[in-house]
Amino acid sequence: MELAKIGELIKNRKPLEVLELIKSEAPKEVVEASQKMFEDFSAIDSINGQWRDILALVYYSHFSYLTSQMDDNQALASCVVSSLNASKISLGMGLEYLAPTFLRNAAKALTMMKMTSQAERSYREAERICRTMIEDSKDDREKDDWLKELGAVLNDLGVLYYETEKFKEADRYISEALEIRRKVAKPLELAETLANAGAIYIATKKFYEAEELFKESERIYRELVEKDELVKFDLAIALSNFGRLYRKLAKFERAEELYLESLNLFKELAKENEDFDQFIATTLKYLGDVNKDLKRYDKAKDYYLESKRVFAEIQRRVEERKLKN
Repeated sequence: MELAKIGELIKNRKPLEVLELIKSEAPKEVVEASQKMFEDFSAIDSINGQWRDILALVYYSHFSYLTSQMDDNQALASCVVSSLNASKISLGMGLEYLAPTFLRNAAKALTMMKMTSQAERSYREAERICRTMIEDSKDDREKDDWLKELGAVLNDLGVLYYETEKFKEADRYISEALEIRRKVAKPLELAETLANAGAIYIATKKFYEAEELFKESERIYRELVEKDELVKFDLAIALSNFGRLYRKLAKFERAEELYLESLNLFKELAKENEDFDQFIATTLKYLGDVNKDLKRYDKAKDYYLESKRVFAEIQRRVEERKLKN
């Protein structure tokens, strides 16, 4: 079986389509194992050599992609195991270009599990692979593909260091990610890194640079949201961070405007998914803070009380779910 075809399907998040190739090209015992392995992974134990690697890669890549979209503890643990196994098998099969994506999936899950040192190791391994492959690239197209991968890894590393308050490292990684993504990224990817860099530059007191980056990311997000409403969340987060910058600069009324727009976007999203209530509660608190800055104490109190009420409702739902489970 042609490994390049398998790699392409998995890269495009279609590992189950590899099973159709297996049906038409693999020996009978491999086909039978492929049909049983999702119920009992030990079904592949009797398969040897490359066919076993292919089956294992399909299995682990499928669950890496699937669980990377979930956030419960069991799914996060499964994502880590599946992603690290998929990465290891990819490297062993000579499909190096698959590994960084799986390492990023593992790192994101580890971050959500508060295992930041392990997440950092996964990101740094992905970074190492990308930089090596850039050096070994045979042409500009291949180099650009690896630059895209590196830009994504560096973006995530910058965010990880920001969240762990390693601001110097965060600044270095996000700045390189931004430089790369200006060259090779899609608009949504560029806007993501612009917004992340803006937040990090607030922490490193590069306020002018942060303002310019937020303006650029806002412009891109507003253009994209007209075509895809799913971008509303990204726009809302960017506006909230932009508001935080203006509060730092004592431009309180402009900060309030941005927080209010962010709040309205989160409320629209919460109509479809109540999980967005946490962002509503947090933004209400920010509005309380900025109104306190403006000495509108009664208005600030109203926002704080509403924030407290929403947080209490979220906690009530959490406790209710625990009881049901």
